[in-house]
Amino acid sequence: MQKNIFRSICTAMVVVVCSHAADDSRPNILFCLADDWSWMNAGCYGDTQARTPNIDALAAKGIRFEHAFCSAPSCSPSRASILTGRMAIELEEAANLYGGFQNKFAVYPALLEQAGYFSGSTRKGWAPGDWEDFGWKHNPAGQSYPNFEKFLKKRPDGKPFCFWFGSIDPHMPYEDGYAESSGFMPDKMILPPFLMNTPGVRKDFAGYLAEIARFDREVDGMVKLLEKMGELDNTIVVVTSDNGMPFPGAKTRLYDRGTRMPLIVYWKKGSVGGGRVVNDFVSLPDLAPTFLEAAGVPVPVEMSARSLIPLFVSTKSGQIDPTRDCAITCRERHCPAQPDSWGGYPMRAIRTDDFLYIRNYEPGRWPQGYYPEFTDMEDSPAKTDYVKNWNNPEYKKFMDFGFGQEPAEELYDLRADPDQMHNIAAQAGFSDTKKQLADKMNARLLAVKDPRMSGNGGIFDTYEWFTEWKHTSLGDTWKKCGQEGLKH
Repeated sequence: MQKNIFRSICTAMVVVVCSHAADDSRPNILFCLADDWSWMNAGCYGDTQARTPNIDALAAKGIRFEHAFCSAPSCSPSRASILTGRMAIELEEAANLYGGFQNKFAVYPALLEQAGYFSGSTRKGWAPGDWEDFGWKHNPAGQSYPNFEKFLKKRPDGKPFCFWFGSIDPHMPYEDGYAESSGFMPDKMILPPFLMNTPGVRKDFAGYLAEIARFDREVDGMVKLLEKMGELDNTIVVVTSDNGMPFPGAKTRLYDRGTRMPLIVYWKKGSVGGGRVVNDFVSLPDLAPTFLEAAGVPVPVEMSARSLIPLFVSTKSGQIDPTRDCAITCRERHCPAQPDSWGGYPMRAIRTDDFLYIRNYEPGRWPQGYYPEFTDMEDSPAKTDYVKNWNNPEYKKFMDFGFGQEPAEELYDLRADPDQMHNIAAQAGFSDTKKQLADKMNARLLAVKDPRMSGNGGIFDTYEWFTEWKHTSLGDTWKKCGQEGLKH
């Protein structure tokens, strides 16, 4: 009921903007997806080290979302949820890294293509995992093209387009010397408080920021091309990331540094006013029904996410829809990181303005792998430093933040602890808060039929691995999952 109300709010606008007239005026869609970029590391979000002038300029002319969250802090689950407009845990094998993606799940690029759009993608689409054996003719993100310009040259006259730009920046590993040559000096890095301050960590953090700057330039190149063609004003440009930074305690984890995403939207013809900052809690799966609604295409009832069109057409900043007051995130299996087990690390979380509550379903497991493999982090200078300092008392708290085992429940009071570094779940006085948050989270999980709610959560650990190393020994798999040069 609520979903239908929101979809009908701007029917009149959609009729005008998305007319199927001969001179098809439906909006183009340019979706720009970074790989492992946390929301905090952009100039428009207050980072003075990051260099994102072009994305900042889009935000100044468009809408910046303050509370945007991915469905899962892992590449392929997050991407599957973006494509389908559903939580990752609704997608069976696709909830896991290196899982399968069944073609029974409708994806917005194909739906738009069926409605007359010219659809395509470049670089990293839905990945890593297997789509070939599940009935898809091409990657679910769209037919692959070498780049955006060549895609546009192939577009038939008069057709609106839908394009997925899947960058591999700023995913590890980082090219040695690239950060320094780009003006990001490791010894000058100011690190976030949950990372230990060592040469390897600073080196990788400089590489991370340098690749964010490269992503910013590539986004600008595509925007300028559209401007030159006279098509920018009727193009929905979305800039975001699939999950958080590839550092311990971030990527694969349900803290803000793993799940909270930059989200900038520019659409001159379809949104009211520029430079707006929206505080509503939104989720990246919301983009699929948004794109469909903007194009005048019916949104499948299976899409559990909600269109952002009402937020686009509002004249307000701040909180617009009072029902958007929280975000639910999840995680199942990333790399095989448990001793003598192929199991994942199942987690669910609810994030509100004031609190983050996390439920760890297997607290005896290791969230990001155990010493010395630390498999859920790519091989890198930073990882080398963490392994080297595992038993160093000076860095114990950083080891705990990044790799330590967690209790069944975590609770963070964001008013006192915005960096989410002090778990107060066991402290007196918070039992009512925990219960209220858990009840609200579980109600949402029940609504989307999360297998964890029916006692069938173990099914996620039984799904097949689709990788070049799926039939190797567990030890070999650990090595290959984090090997240098593998960008997943």
